Amino acid sequence: MSDNAIIFYDTIPSKSDILWSPNTWKVRYILNYKRIPYQTVMLEYLPRYRADNEGIASTNTKPDGSPLYTLYDLGPYYAKRNK
Repeated sequence: MSDNAIIFYDTIPSKSDILWSPNTWKVRYILNYKRIPYQTVMLEYLPRYRADNEGIASTNTKPDGSPLYTLYDLGPYYAKRNK
């Protein structure tokens, strides 16, 4: 695989071995259909208590006042962890 291949991030399913996200399936389908080389990196969901302990601040809140973590919030954490 070349160094400039696309890095495709997907989520690890929590209860089975089946990849379940239709959005990632669409992207994976197109990459395969067009024969574009890519490398898959599986990511686990970061539990809220772990995000708080890692010092990751949320930029939004849910209607009930609890923090809402987005990819924008968690991206730097995963980038640092995967180096």
